[in-house]
Amino acid sequence: MPTRKKPLFFSLTLILALAVSPSLAPAFANEENSPIDLSLDGYYRARGIKQGLERDGGSKHLSYLQQRLRLEPKLQIGEEAKVQLQVDLLDNVVWGDNREEATFFSGNPSSEGKEGEEVDYLIVKRAWGEAVTPLGLLRIGRQAANWGMGIFHNDGNGFDDDWGDNHWGDTVDRILAAIKLGDFYIIPMYDKVVEGPLHSTNSSDNYLNDDVDEYILGLLYKKEETRGGFYLVNRKQARPTGANIWLYDLYGHYKLGPVKLEAEVLTVAGDLTIDPYPKPIPVSGITYSGGKGKIDVKNMFAGVVRGDCPVGPTELSLEVGFATGPSANESREPIIVNGITKGLFIPTGTEMREFFFDPDYNVALILFEEYGGKDLNGLTAMSNALYLKPTVKYSFWDLFKAQSSLIWARAEKKVNYQGGKEAKNLGIEIDLGIAGEIVDRFELGVQFGYLFPGAAFKDANGDKEGAYALQLRFTSSF
Repeated sequence: MPTRKKPLFFSLTLILALAVSPSLAPAFANEENSPIDLSLDGYYRARGIKQGLERDGGSKHLSYLQQRLRLEPKLQIGEEAKVQLQVDLLDNVVWGDNREEATFFSGNPSSEGKEGEEVDYLIVKRAWGEAVTPLGLLRIGRQAANWGMGIFHNDGNGFDDDWGDNHWGDTVDRILAAIKLGDFYIIPMYDKVVEGPLHSTNSSDNYLNDDVDEYILGLLYKKEETRGGFYLVNRKQARPTGANIWLYDLYGHYKLGPVKLEAEVLTVAGDLTIDPYPKPIPVSGITYSGGKGKIDVKNMFAGVVRGDCPVGPTELSLEVGFATGPSANESREPIIVNGITKGLFIPTGTEMREFFFDPDYNVALILFEEYGGKDLNGLTAMSNALYLKPTVKYSFWDLFKAQSSLIWARAEKKVNYQGGKEAKNLGIEIDLGIAGEIVDRFELGVQFGYLFPGAAFKDANGDKEGAYALQLRFTSSF
């Protein structure tokens, strides 16, 4: 029987005690200092999921229930400062005992994800402090990263997707300053992406200089319903890759009468080096097969344009998205840790051109969520495709909201997801949903999607099979 990690009872007790006991707050206040206020936001969600998907030439039908409790306690110190946490309990944990050795006589449920991975009962995902100074906002700590429509940096907060859920969220260790000049904001940021193990005895130059740092400059204009800006990101590593990657991202949001228009476009360029011979990464037990030397990152583009228009109780929207696919000289290898493939990849070709949307930017229930390319972290995301998505939403009885989307998608570079001949036609997906808040902060809903697959889903025999996904949804926010 695998050893289960014990829940962090002390941490959880402290968080709940501070958040739900306002009577404790005066005890923290000092008459000579700013008063301290405590509050708690968050949600609990449960999803019943049923899927019929064709994978590797065979159908895979799954039915399971999944859950998450998110707590976001905030410690407000006067009017200018606060400290905040984001804590997940039972983070996407499957209901019931999901261990391989579970039997008819099993008792307590396990804490495992849908792939059988063990999940900590309590995960502190973010912790940061911020203060409003005469020069602007200063935020320091492990915090969310978000920009524009979220195709590159997406905080994964809330329920902002038409279909499915946020599961990941981009989190960074960051120092951020936001300086306000009229309606403009200048936002310099520094991220520590990788800090090599401090306890290692390896003294090679490659190992001692393997930190990855990220420097970001955001320029934002914001006035009423209009906002837009420029996001410049530079990620660098001295050794062993010598990486110097630049991302240029433009975002805009404009409201013209009842019509809302929003767009984000970006490009990535730079270079890095992966050693052209098999060798271990200088961390014990981690190996890859070796690269081909210098890798040029070029001709990498992505973008989304969306328009929304309300017409009485109906809202019409149209979204178009695009991301470049791989070049002929692009390849990758899985990273193996102590003989086990972990789902992570390292580029080993001579070019990088394929761009992946953030995995929390959900286009549909099935396309690019269950089927699609896998980024270097092994997560399925929209890439190598052009898609068109008209959506209709209708509110009625001041209680329910129904919605429907049609998603047409075509690959930029030929691909196949079932072992057959490569093609560009990804097919058409129809998604339907309805949700209602039956009592205050208590929402029930259902979503259903069906994919009519294109030629990119044909197997070696030239056959293809439709796919479906059904979600029964419960959400309680507070």
